[in-house]
Amino acid sequence: MSETIRHCRPDIDPLRLDEEWIVQPKMYHYYATKQADQKKLVKELKAKLQVIKAKLSRHIRKYPNKYGLARATDPSVADTILDQPPYLAAQQSIIDAEYVADILTAALDTLDQRKKALENLVDLHGRDYFATPRAGTTEGRMVRRRADAARTKYSTESEDTAE
Repeated sequence: MSETIRHCRPDIDPLRLDEEWIVQPKMYHYYATKQADQKKLVKELKAKLQVIKAKLSRHIRKYPNKYGLARATDPSVADTILDQPPYLAAQQSIIDAEYVADILTAALDTLDQRKKALENLVDLHGRDYFATPRAGTTEGRMVRRRADAARTKYSTESEDTAE
């Protein structure tokens, strides 16, 4: 269970979009395969539960006194099956397996959201959203002149105070 949560990382490094895109399909395939395996396990456990139910039903009908029944009617057998330890254990196994399947479904949903976020980040990157601001050529020269003038003034003042 913790393995499922640990490997599914929804976080995205916007400065490494190329690496994030390489990892995305691998992660999705990993969880899709795990989910398919888990769904198969759930179906197998449900089939096993039906076998346990049938065996218990036969046993209860054969020995109703052993289960505290005067006679084995369909409703009384069905009710008695529900509180037998093998039936309860099999039912709990199904509940646990379905829970893991739900976690894997959530992981796949998260990866779908992650894919959409990656698409949006690549779109923003293509529109220079992450670019540093640059001044135009004329404006850039003016800013550089002011910066040079300020540096010159500062260095002149600091030389005057040092003497």
